[in-house]
Amino acid sequence: MKSEKIIGIMGAMPEEIEGILTLMHNRVEIQIANRIFHTGTLEGKNVVVVFSKSGKVAAAITSSILIKEFAISKLIF
Repeated sequence: MKSEKIIGIMGAMPEEIEGILTLMHNRVEIQIANRIFHTGTLEGKNVVVVFSKSGKVAAAITSSILIKEFAISKLIF
C-alpha cells in the first residue's frame, strides 16, 4: 500500500509563509515545540506549512519535526 505524500513548506520569517497560508484549504493548526504547523491542502496536494524562526538550529529543529511528526516526503524552504 502506497502512503500519502506530504510536502513540508518552511519559512524563516512569517512573511515568507503568509501568502501560502491564504491559499490553503482545510487548514488545521497544530502546535509543537513553540511552532505552529499548518496542515491542509494546496493545489490539491497535502502540505504542512510552518514558520521555523531564523537560524540554522531553528531550521534543523523544525525540519526534524516535519520529518518525524508529519512524515513529509519533500521539503521546500
